[in-house]
Amino acid sequence: MGELAGKVALITGAARGLGWAMAEIFHREGASVMASDVLVDQGLALAGTYDERMAFIEHDVTSEAQWAAAVEKTVGTYGKLDILVNNAGLHGVHPFEATTPELWDHLLRVMTTGPFLGVRVALPYLLESGEAAIVNIASTNAIGGMAQTSAYTAAKHGVLGFSRSLALEYIGRGIRVNAVCPGGMETAMLHEAFGNQIETFGAQLPIGRLADPREVAEMVCFLASARASYVVGATIVVDGGLTVG
Repeated sequence: MGELAGKVALITGAARGLGWAMAEIFHREGASVMASDVLVDQGLALAGTYDERMAFIEHDVTSEAQWAAAVEKTVGTYGKLDILVNNAGLHGVHPFEATTPELWDHLLRVMTTGPFLGVRVALPYLLESGEAAIVNIASTNAIGGMAQTSAYTAAKHGVLGFSRSLALEYIGRGIRVNAVCPGGMETAMLHEAFGNQIETFGAQLPIGRLADPREVAEMVCFLASARASYVVGATIVVDGGLTVG
């Protein structure tokens, strides 16, 4: 029996990269997984390689109506909802002078308002679970900062503040909330952000390489499991030593 046996999880941004790594590992550990993303073809193709414990729904996290549809499909398919992983995001490398109000609003709406909407819609089912977990994916940018990422960094700082406040508000009602801050990962999104510089970026990390998304996904799986029953409101950094000094 896996450590998530019998649990039901909704994971956003799950068609590729870290999101898909989490979906695979949650499934491996016995959970039923509703993977959601705006990348429909990729999501359907990947989910189609698994059994009935893996399903996919098209889902724009900036839409409360689409959140309602995603949660409804999860509960309708699997009977409940125990775990919510807010992972959907965008790369955010934009010089400040090229950051328009529209771009700023879009990045914050996806990465900060999206988790708010998700918890708002999923909350009744998570409370009903009695042993629920929310894991919000932030970034090492939420601990420090990086030039040319003002909107992205602001959004991820917001994720940490949201997670900490929510953790204190709901631990007495059976919901644990934690946040994970990944560093650089070998994903399509990072390639889109840094292009040919990605190899140099990885080599400069103390560990000497980028993370495999599965290395971060294993930590998220732990936080979602009963093994992390005393972990509440934590910010877990998985970054190969990037933020040590």
